[in-house]
Amino acid sequence: LRCLVSMSRFQESKGKTLATNVLFSMKTDQEQVRPLFTFAVLWRRNQVEMQDPNTDRGIYTVITSTANALVKPMHPTRIPVILTQPSYDT
Repeated sequence: LRCLVSMSRFQESKGKTLATNVLFSMKTDQEQVRPLFTFAVLWRRNQVEMQDPNTDRGIYTVITSTANALVKPMHPTRIPVILTQPSYDT
């Protein structure tokens, strides 16, 4: 199933030991308020062979695309797909 996940920021890490962590958020004039944005996500019910069959939970994965110039220095291959509101129904 397709779904949307809204958030105010996401983190990318570079390196394995002593990784450098960078938070990404939408640009705003107000330092204390971060506007929400939305990731494109695929979601499904519990996959029994991978989890405890007595646990009822969903599994989701964030859809990614080629990294843009802002994220590329931290994660050179991909970035989560960020949707704008006109794209939600599609």
